[in-house]
This record gives sequence, C-alpha cells and structure tokens, in this order.
Amino acid sequence: MKHPRKRLWRTASRIYHCLVSEEPSSLYEMPFQTWWYCDRLLRKRQQAQRRGWDSAALKLERQLKTGVTQLIQELTTLHGELSSDTSPQQISSVRELYAELRSLEEEFGELQLDLRAQTISVSTEPIKLEGVYLGPFEIRLNYANLKMDNGSPYRVFATDPHPAFTNDCVTHPHIQSDVVCEGDGRQVIRRSLEQGRLFDFFTMV
Repeated sequence: MKHPRKRLWRTASRIYHCLVSEEPSSLYEMPFQTWWYCDRLLRKRQQAQRRGWDSAALKLERQLKTGVTQLIQELTTLHGELSSDTSPQQISSVRELYAELRSLEEEFGELQLDLRAQTISVSTEPIKLEGVYLGPFEIRLNYANLKMDNGSPYRVFATDPHPAFTNDCVTHPHIQSDVVCEGDGRQVIRRSLEQGRLFDFFTMV
C-alpha cells in the first residue's frame, strides 16, 4: 500500500532539514590521530636515547615504525580519494527527496516510514547466494544521521535468519550483527547519503 502524498512530502521535508541543518561534514579527514601518536613515540624514543635506555629506545623505535607505516597508508588513501573526486557536494531538494521516496515504493513494493524514530525501511526479496538461501532482509535507515558523524546510520536485519554455522551473528557474508561490511563501497555509500540520494543508497546496499 502506497503512502499518502502528504506523508511522503512531510518525510522528505524532514530529511532535507536533517541534511542542511548539520554543519557540512568533510568527506576527507586528515590522519591527525596517527600523526600525534607517531610524534609522541618519536619524542619518547629521543628521551630514552638521551638517558641511555637502549632497550626502551629499541622498543619505541619498533612502535614508531609501525605507526609511521599506518600514517603512510592513511595518507595514501586520502590522496587517492582526493584524486578521484573533484565534484562539489550537492544536496537533493525536498522535491527530489519526495521523488526518491516514490521510487523506493515502486522498487520495493512497500516503504515503512517512522516519523518519530526518523527511520525509513524497505524489505528485499529473499536472497540466494551460490545456492545458499539467506532469506529476505530489512534495510533500515535513520535519516537523522545521514552525515554519518555518529557511526553508521543504517542497519540490515535478516527477517528470516539463516546464520552461518560457525557464528549466529553472521546472516550474510557481508553482514555481521546487523552491520554491513562496506569495504571499498564505503565512500560511495557515504556520498549517496550525504547528498540525499536515497534510491541509490537502498539499491546499492
């Protein structure tokens, strides 16, 4: 059953408000945490060397090498992200968000809207992967956190669970404890949410 036009407009308006009311979040983050960690290790190592604490200095040097390796990896990832995306961030209008919600209704057949909890949910058809029946899944998005500033804003629940034999929390090769392992798709998913491209998000996940 389709939602009344007024309810969809109301939901679209709330989603738009959530998108524009927050401070614009940068898609990119400098690895300051790792930098400060390495800087602290370097100072401690220098202090240990001055005092002749060779064993402590050696241990700190090993930790520093590991930290620097991690820092290089994070900077390399950041460089790749900056090189691959130069387009400005655009946010969907209320009218476009309304159209997105209508498209979701058409695609999934049923769209669950909870204005109080600020969630949108759709249910997939039963999924079969390499001959293994995994059942249908519910994708639930909390649109109050589309900027992903407080962790992932969505969860994926197995509505007819067929978990792995070794772990009851694994209901799909990419889902554990209702959380999706996004892998290389994280940036694409994050960008679709920050721009309010709801249809892209739900069909991607």
